Amino acid sequence: METIEYFTDTFISLLRQLKSCDDKRTHSSLRKSIRRVFQYYTETLPRIVSVDADEYNKKNHNLDLQKIDAFYKKRGELVLEHTIPIMSFIDHLLTLPEEKWIKTISEYPSCCWITKQEDHKLKEMGFKNKRPNGWKNCYDICEIHLCS
Repeated sequence: METIEYFTDTFISLLRQLKSCDDKRTHSSLRKSIRRVFQYYTETLPRIVSVDADEYNKKNHNLDLQKIDAFYKKRGELVLEHTIPIMSFIDHLLTLPEEKWIKTISEYPSCCWITKQEDHKLKEMGFKNKRPNGWKNCYDICEIHLCS
């Protein structure tokens, strides 16, 4: 079974509830819930790694970046970054017909290990919560190069 299949019922249920909710407080709670579920889902995906993060890791820690998560305390200058900010992605999902939700979720590009300096560049350039013209374009603008 693919990883997404374990999360499908929860995603669909929360997205439906979020789309139909009129109560502001409940809407906010639903957004937080789906954000958390999506975070857990993305933790199961293979990681992308920037060249700088890879070099830093090899010099300082030599961690298996596919196995540790963002809460690993000894990661030093490494940041696990969602290539597409979660709430932007969820807002995008809500604009799609329901029959496209699972396919779109399954195409989410994953998270990327970057350095704190690269993360700071993204924030400086206004890319903390949005990625106009796609995440790869934003990474290019910030000169974040990915390992192949």
